[in-house]
Amino acid sequence: MNKINIIITSAILLFAACEEIGPAIDFTPVDETLIDTSYIELPAEAPQTKVVLLEDFTGVQCVNCPDAHEATAELLATYPDQLVVVAEHNYFAGPYSDSYQDLGTPEAEELDDYLGPAPAWPAGFVDRKDFGTGTLYTLFVSNYAVYVEDQLPLVPACNLYLEATYDDASAKALVKVTIKYTSDVTSVNHLSVMILENGIVDLQSTNDGIDAGYVHDHVLRDMLTPATGVLLNDELTAGRVFVKEFSISVPDTWDPDKLDIVAFVHNFSDTDKEVLQAASSHLE
Repeated sequence: MNKINIIITSAILLFAACEEIGPAIDFTPVDETLIDTSYIELPAEAPQTKVVLLEDFTGVQCVNCPDAHEATAELLATYPDQLVVVAEHNYFAGPYSDSYQDLGTPEAEELDDYLGPAPAWPAGFVDRKDFGTGTLYTLFVSNYAVYVEDQLPLVPACNLYLEATYDDASAKALVKVTIKYTSDVTSVNHLSVMILENGIVDLQSTNDGIDAGYVHDHVLRDMLTPATGVLLNDELTAGRVFVKEFSISVPDTWDPDKLDIVAFVHNFSDTDKEVLQAASSHLE
C-alpha cells in the first residue's frame, strides 16, 4: 500500500510514530439476525452505572503502542466494572512479513476513517468524545486516564444488557443485546457489536526490539453489525426497549475460550458520535 509521510510535531513524536495508509473497505456479514424487536416497558428503569468505551488504535509494528497497552491494562485493573477496552489493529504498522497472522480487520480500518483519521498511532478514543481538542482522538497516552475519569460520573441515557454464548455443534456465537432507555433522547442512536479475542501471541515492536512472544489482548476480530452500527429505529423515549439477537460463525483459527463480546450504543451524526453506554461479556 502507498504510505503518506506525516509531519508530526515534536511533542506528538514523543508518544507516537506512524504513517497513514489508505484503507480497503470491506464487511464480514453477520450470519443471521435472530431477534429484532422494540417495545415500551413502563416504568422506565433507573440508570445503570456508566461504562466507558476506550478504543485503542494500535499495530504490531508500532514501537510506542505497548505503552498504550500498558496504560489500558492499568485502567482496566482500576475500573474493572466501568471500562471496556478494544484494541483495533488498523492498516498502519502491521503485520510483519513473518507475523503469525494479520490482526487487522476491514472494520478497524473503516473505524479509523469514520472516527479520525488518526494521524499517528497509538491513538485513543474515549467514548468517541471530543474533549476540547477539535478531534475525537488523543495521541497522548497520558490522557487516557484523564478522559476515562471524566466520563465515569456520567449518567447513561440507556441501560445495556448483554448475553453471549458459544454453540459447539455449530461453532457459532449467539449474542443477545437488550437496550432499555432510562430517559428521552433526541439524537439518532446506533448499536455496535464487536467480537474480541484475548491472549493472542504474535510479534510486536517494542523499545527493546521485536518481541516474538508478545501477548495481544482485546483484539477486534469482527463485528456483528456494520462498522458504524445499526440504527435503533424507533422513538427513543424513557421506557423504550430494543432486543436484538445475532449469530455469527467463529473461525477455527480463533479460540472460543478467549472471546469476548462488546456492545455499545452511540450517537450517529457528523458532529456527535459519543457513546451513551457500553457493555462486555465473555463468550460462555
